[in-house]
Amino acid sequence: MFVGKDIYSYGDGGQVSSVNDLISFSQAINEYKLISKDTHLLMAKKHTVISENATYGYGTKNNIIAHDGAIDGFRTAMYIDPERDFYLHILSNGGDQTEKHINEIIDLIGRFVHFP
Repeated sequence: MFVGKDIYSYGDGGQVSSVNDLISFSQAINEYKLISKDTHLLMAKKHTVISENATYGYGTKNNIIAHDGAIDGFRTAMYIDPERDFYLHILSNGGDQTEKHINEIIDLIGRFVHFP
């Protein structure tokens, strides 16, 4: 659902998405609808030790599925904590200045929820 003007920016490959799409994506991952439970466990398995308190799997860090990105003044961040059934999705269109605000939001929420 889009609110306000119908203005779209296309991500790599011409994709268009919304927060609702990302929530559906997160739920599909967490409910084993997008990938099998075996694949999910393989992603979360500790394949690399980064430090004493940090490990990295295939697409996960400390069992959190995370990704962020930026293109043409748009920034995104996505965190999925399968164990807590917790999703955080941030979409912004404020240019490069929003990186600071996104990091502040993540740091604030990170006080209550551990992020990699």
